[in-house]
Amino acid sequence: MGYAINQSNGFRAIDSASDCNSGETYYDALPSPWPPAPTLSEAQKSQSDVIDSAYLVAAQLDVSYTTAAGVTKTYQADCDESTGFDSQSVLLKAVTGYALAGAVPPGFFWKSADNTLVPFTLDDLKGLYSVMLSQVSEAFAKRATLKSNIAAAKTIAAVEGITWE
Repeated sequence: MGYAINQSNGFRAIDSASDCNSGETYYDALPSPWPPAPTLSEAQKSQSDVIDSAYLVAAQLDVSYTTAAGVTKTYQADCDESTGFDSQSVLLKAVTGYALAGAVPPGFFWKSADNTLVPFTLDDLKGLYSVMLSQVSEAFAKRATLKSNIAAAKTIAAVEGITWE
């Protein structure tokens, strides 16, 4: 009797190696420690996934913006391109459309995160979008640096020490 262990570290008892399914490896006994310690490349992949998740959050944090009229508010910066109704996509459409038109219509406003309707000019729309782009750019640069550090790490402990914070 032995154990068939799959790539996600699940196992089942089997009679012989010939009973292993595709993607399983046969062992006479369970490896110690259990679950088996990850390899360096597995740790790098796992930590890179953690960094990718942190990047997605950081790139979509609410942003603060002060209009030309001096109104400072916080605005949502979510980005879910699958719907096209996320804050960044809607703002991009507004900036593009009103830039083509040459101005926003009289009485135009943008809704802040606290649902305040803030009067906005075309330059305000462009400024808010610029703030969001800067946030995404900074988060992307940080992500690239951290992932490069993960790839260069020589030990699992070093890999696990590389975090977003």
